[in-house]
Amino acid sequence: HKTPNLFLTFCKYIYKIKPNGSVDILTTSKGNFMIFFAIMEDDKKTIWLGNKEGLYSFKNKKLTPFQPKKFTYKVTDLMYHPTWGKVAGTRDEGLFLIGKENFTKINGLLANDITSLFVDLKGKLWVGTKKGVNILNKTKSGKIKIDCLTKSQGLYSNEITSIYVDKTNAWVGTKKGLSKIDLHYFSRYKGNYHIRLNSIKLKDKSLDIKKELSIPLN
Repeated sequence: HKTPNLFLTFCKYIYKIKPNGSVDILTTSKGNFMIFFAIMEDDKKTIWLGNKEGLYSFKNKKLTPFQPKKFTYKVTDLMYHPTWGKVAGTRDEGLFLIGKENFTKINGLLANDITSLFVDLKGKLWVGTKKGVNILNKTKSGKIKIDCLTKSQGLYSNEITSIYVDKTNAWVGTKKGLSKIDLHYFSRYKGNYHIRLNSIKLKDKSLDIKKELSIPLN
């Protein structure tokens, strides 16, 4: 998904940079001083901004908090894509498909601290975290499968700072340098991971398991 405009935010201002190089200032100096960490535009031309207090929509020169008493998480990155809709990465609260679903460590993410977002040419959602990269793929049936990319697959570090994916490679910025991952190699050799249980303990009492249980991760 590509947008013809580039958006920048600085203090109280939102700048819209058009393909011809002209710049529109969409806000004025009036109002409270606010710093935003992320910005996106959805399919309805509504601009969304995120900061440490939550998520805001901006339309017709009006800034409106999104679910002010509910969505109070620190937003680290935002993006819109037709496949995924509005997506928000947060600090310590995981990934939000806004209005749909929340992903955390409980349902497949490597960590709840999201650092970057990117959608590749095949519509896969790449999610950078402090413990590696998760790749979300939506199947034709609507089921979401989650793969992992960490130091085991060639990253310099699991602390991710940025992601860009082209036709053949994933370029992953980390705290220790830039990693280049061959997508063909990754798709061929990624493992089919399972969670294996050989014992269960509840309230300091061990439960007898007659045979090992294997649970597919995806």
